[in-house]
Amino acid sequence: MGARRYEPDDGRFLQQDFLRNAGEELELSTDAANENRYGFAGGNPGAFVEGDGHAVVPDGGGGGTLRSLICRTRTLAQREKCAFGFFVRRGLSRAQAAGCVGNLRVESGYPCKGVDPKCWQCSDHSWHNSNCGVGIAQWTYYTRKERLLAFAGGSQARALTLRVQLGFVWRELKTGKGPYNPRAYIHLKRVHGANRAAVYRATDVFMYEYENPGVLHQRERRQAAWNVFRRYGRR
Repeated sequence: MGARRYEPDDGRFLQQDFLRNAGEELELSTDAANENRYGFAGGNPGAFVEGDGHAVVPDGGGGGTLRSLICRTRTLAQREKCAFGFFVRRGLSRAQAAGCVGNLRVESGYPCKGVDPKCWQCSDHSWHNSNCGVGIAQWTYYTRKERLLAFAGGSQARALTLRVQLGFVWRELKTGKGPYNPRAYIHLKRVHGANRAAVYRATDVFMYEYENPGVLHQRERRQAAWNVFRRYGRR
């Protein structure tokens, strides 16, 4: 982003932000806050940040760079790579990150696309009851869905984006507010190693202590995590 004149009283720039291929990469067509080329942080810089001027991201903290939240998400491979990079940039080991992503792939898999932020696994697309899971972690309890929505600034469009949902997973892990076991992050960080056994241990920690799914699908989660590690975690 080049220099542009900014009007702080209105929370907007006086010149447009010019960005090539923005619609494809940042899903601007579904997010009015990003689509406005004169805006900044969705007009709410107290709750959101724009690290590169091209995307509104909740200021959730936790380290890493905002660019780790901005990546292509069209294919499953792109979403997996984006999620893996997100967790590694926030300090997880490659095995720990793979364990997280493997779980998210299975959790939002069939009939959805895997690591799928727009995944609703029933027809009741309600944020305010506990009848239906949504997103990459299939948040089902209404309290968690409402917190996700609040994390997205109240915007359902933002709440259904990968970058926001990854940020929310990280917020839940770090704060312990949401996971089945509030100490899930601590136990995940205790997984050491860079081999299949370490990936499996990280997968199990995330599965049992963050997700606690009704149906485990442990074998599928472990295999998905190992595939992620082989693709993106090998140096």
